[in-house]
Amino acid sequence: MGNAAACCSANNDKMEAVGDDFVQSANEESLGKAKEALTTKEVGIVEATWKKAAGLGVEKVGVLLFHNIFKLAPEALQLYSFRNETNALTEATPGLKAHGVKVVTMVGTAVDNLRDFSAVVPALQELGIRHIGYSVVAAHYIVVGKALMQTLENALGADFTPEARIAWSKVWQTVSTTMIEAAASGPTTQAPAPLTPAEIRLVRQSWSTALSLGSGPVGLIMYRNLFGLSPDARKLFSFGEDPDYLSGSKLKGHATRVVTVVGDSVAKLDNLPALVPELKELGLKHVGYNVKPAHYDLVGKALLMTLKVGLGPELYTKEVEAAWIKTFDLMTKTMMHAAK
Repeated sequence: MGNAAACCSANNDKMEAVGDDFVQSANEESLGKAKEALTTKEVGIVEATWKKAAGLGVEKVGVLLFHNIFKLAPEALQLYSFRNETNALTEATPGLKAHGVKVVTMVGTAVDNLRDFSAVVPALQELGIRHIGYSVVAAHYIVVGKALMQTLENALGADFTPEARIAWSKVWQTVSTTMIEAAASGPTTQAPAPLTPAEIRLVRQSWSTALSLGSGPVGLIMYRNLFGLSPDARKLFSFGEDPDYLSGSKLKGHATRVVTVVGDSVAKLDNLPALVPELKELGLKHVGYNVKPAHYDLVGKALLMTLKVGLGPELYTKEVEAAWIKTFDLMTKTMMHAAK
């Protein structure tokens, strides 16, 4: 985890440098006007220019946008799920095309709602919070904004006039500010209650007993319980669309990793200074997976159902259940608080 964090930090420093260069090289008048309100005339300009640019095809515009991003900041590739696709920096790989379509669609939605922008604000705020989990910081938005301007210039040619550039700068200023502010505020959670030494003993003893079944089987039982409670939850996982997802190796691997995380947390319940940073890092990652508080509740129920099976009626007492509820509450609230 340390190496990954260092890598992200180094990439963020480079992105910030690119963002600083952009701010320094941009026309001061344009930057100043970008912070002004969008006029009715400018809304019309944005709508007309977007219609022409989108006419090239959403996929083509998306690929062009991302290649412009990577020309400005090649290290930005490491922020995306398609980073391991061969030649993603310069070619239209499948993952890049799919992600580009999503981003261009989001821009199109924002343009469609410029005359009633409040309608799209909640979606942008949620998107901003989700991007915390992708290690996205404010400097990245500056780079994407510059790449967007370059993409529009590529697509529109002479039609991307100084007036159009200013109008689009205002649009991106509004979109990015909405997302950045949402990420900065994030969801709020109450502080979790600490466990007593007796509760920690109960959790550790019951976990050790449940694990006698093996990490893999325990994880599979938990996820089958989860998908039984909410079949749609499988859409949150990369293996969710596989026809045999319930018996596939991807589910088994993921389930085993989750059981390992739970085990690590159980081992550190009496050492919160060591546990909390790990849970916070995990919480930030889960923002990027579109995980919401309701999903944590479902996983908690699935975990309790799994423990009930693994321990049996004699060992799964009310005291054990209460201790596990506090344990999972501590884990999930710490993870959710990290997205603030």
